[in-house]
Amino acid sequence: MRITKISVFPPDLIEVRTDSGLAGYGSGSLCQQALRRKPGMVIGRSPFEVESIFDELASLGVAAGGLDIALWDLMGKAMGQPVCRILGKPYRGQVLSCPSVPDIGHAEQHRIIRVEAPAELRRAGTRVGLRYTARDTEEALSLGEKLQDSCLEFWESPIPGDNPEGYARLRDVLRISLAAGPDIPLDALVKNYVQTGLVDMAVQDVGVCGLTGLRRLSYFCWLFHVRLAPCCASEPLGIAAAVHGAACIPPASNAIATPPAFFISGGLPEVELAVPFCPGLGVRIERPRCSPSFVLGDG
Repeated sequence: MRITKISVFPPDLIEVRTDSGLAGYGSGSLCQQALRRKPGMVIGRSPFEVESIFDELASLGVAAGGLDIALWDLMGKAMGQPVCRILGKPYRGQVLSCPSVPDIGHAEQHRIIRVEAPAELRRAGTRVGLRYTARDTEEALSLGEKLQDSCLEFWESPIPGDNPEGYARLRDVLRISLAAGPDIPLDALVKNYVQTGLVDMAVQDVGVCGLTGLRRLSYFCWLFHVRLAPCCASEPLGIAAAVHGAACIPPASNAIATPPAFFISGGLPEVELAVPFCPGLGVRIERPRCSPSFVLGDG
């Protein structure tokens, strides 16, 4: 089975077709320019070379999470197995979504939410993660001192960009669980944050890092006892990929009351989603009638 064609349909549906007639679907980043320059990195290859394809694209400094998701979907269909079965061991059959909401007013009747404004967090009455980036480390330290009694579940991306020195200062001063967000490249996240214990939780966008990147990050998070939460867009393929990925995240510790795994979605309400156990991602896609915005190959 060889990959013969890649098509992208608006807004970001990625279709990968093979000479056997099977098609896999994903959504997220694709790196069209890199593929145009070197189509042989994907076209003509087996979808089971997904990890090599991931590494070769990463060596060019590009992320192809959407393409990676489509390849895992294709492999699952070819094997007649759900993606979570070939990713690794599914540790859970249901995964809780953590809604990302503008403010604390959305906290009622939720078990866990991620808010984007730091005001009035003490009134939440539920588990709250904060996604808020201060202008610099000094501002983050000042704000963190005010938030230390708010019982935050995590504070994601407290300072801009890849700044392990800043995280180290926050770690030394604050009693808050820190989370490194998807603004940090995957390799830097593992090397500078997870392995060094600078963060309590890692957050990665599955549409950027793909399921291959998420699986690799999952191993390092398990090894160094760091929680992992995939995040995704609110469309079905991204959600399905995040659910399959989250199902395979091993517990960060062997404690009796280990924190539950969850995934973060911008537009999805809090809901416990069953992991699809049909072949591939378990999402039925009707091929769009519109013309693709990008085509590679001719299969």
